[in-house]
Amino acid sequence: MTGHIASLWVYPVKGARGVPVDEADVLPGTGLRHDRSLAIARGDQQVPPRTAWRPRSAFKQVARDPDMTQVTVTMAGSGEVELRHLAHPDGPPVRSDRPADGILGSWFGEPGLRLVRGDGAALWDLPDTELSLVNLATVRALAVPDLDLRRFRANVHLDGLPAFAELAWVGRRVRLGDCEVEVTRHTGRCRATSANPGTGERDVELPAVLARAFGHPNLGVYARLAAPHPARLRKGAPVTVGGPPGTVRHA
Repeated sequence: MTGHIASLWVYPVKGARGVPVDEADVLPGTGLRHDRSLAIARGDQQVPPRTAWRPRSAFKQVARDPDMTQVTVTMAGSGEVELRHLAHPDGPPVRSDRPADGILGSWFGEPGLRLVRGDGAALWDLPDTELSLVNLATVRALAVPDLDLRRFRANVHLDGLPAFAELAWVGRRVRLGDCEVEVTRHTGRCRATSANPGTGERDVELPAVLARAFGHPNLGVYARLAAPHPARLRKGAPVTVGGPPGTVRHA
């Protein structure tokens, strides 16, 4: 079974808009370089240290805060980012290399918000996740007109594969060009996918649509780097599936 990488996305700030890239390094225990390396922390929440799992409730995120889709991100080669909110086009940006000085609070009407770093660890919702993969054939099978792929916040969009092929990948290894990953679990979709990335409004209850169409809420899979050393992903690279189920150890 062979397909290819149709596009690659990095999400430097958890919940904010992604940045398309042509290639990216994958780091063991982290995922794509700079992916989900920053987040907007709530003022009343303590951010656990790197050694602890960080629950998404500690941060602004799309499932609870759909207007996070209106935060755009510009990323420099160093990984430093500049954030702007589409509803505040004339206001000052937030930069990751300097204090936000209340700008985030003015955007969201929520005091005490601050931009925090993951201390080298990506701020995923799940402890055994480094990459999010979506099969575009499965998205097309959902038959929702004009469905924006940004709803799924996937790092890797795959094409040229049969619809639903990825459902059989859990516990198997998948080669993405020169990078081999272990697929750890299906991606169960939550209310975050109901937010329109263009407007920030919840306009489609996508988990319910998935349940009606497929009989389950899953779309896509999570994976992690198979080798203990970095690899590189490239747009257009071939995708091949191998390894029997049951070869992946779950965290």
